[in-house]
Amino acid sequence: GTLKILAGGRVSNAGGNISGGGNALVSGQGSSWQNSDRLTVGLYGTGTLRVEGGATVSSADGIVGGSGQGDAVLTGTGTTWSNIGQFTVGSFAQGTLRIEGGATVTSNQGYVGANDTGTVTVTGTGSKWSMSPYSLTVGNIGIGSLTVENGGLVRAEGGVLLGVAAGSSGTLLLQSSTNNRGILETSRIFAGDGTTSVTF
Repeated sequence: GTLKILAGGRVSNAGGNISGGGNALVSGQGSSWQNSDRLTVGLYGTGTLRVEGGATVSSADGIVGGSGQGDAVLTGTGTTWSNIGQFTVGSFAQGTLRIEGGATVTSNQGYVGANDTGTVTVTGTGSKWSMSPYSLTVGNIGIGSLTVENGGLVRAEGGVLLGVAAGSSGTLLLQSSTNNRGILETSRIFAGDGTTSVTF
């Protein structure tokens, strides 16, 4: 099925999930999807979420790639997905997240590749993923990859943990031109028992 929230439309519910091949589009300033509980993209099958044009999504926790493959794109200035708790890409299935064009994700903690494969790209000036006050884990038990480029920013106040468990993999890549590189703001970078790769 398809959910479209457009032109200032608003949807409020408890928990939400996009699954079974479903997709959701939240588009335009004033458009919002408010979840008082968890929002999962990819549960009992694949799911796709696109948030654009200054629209907003909120949830207690966010997952992209729950038990089914999930893909999410946030694009445009003022576009946000705000989470009270943690935000996970690649929980028990493959997940991908792209934050671009000045969009923002906020959470208190983050996982990329928690138990499966997670891939996150933060690209473009003003685009950011901000975690406070806890950490960002890239490759917990699974395979995690984080790319920050073209002036994008990731802030993890509690530190960045890479390749935590044996057999996991954590990759961190900051790239683009000298005057417009990706930015990572954090208190420390910690390598665990898995495979790690860091490129600045």
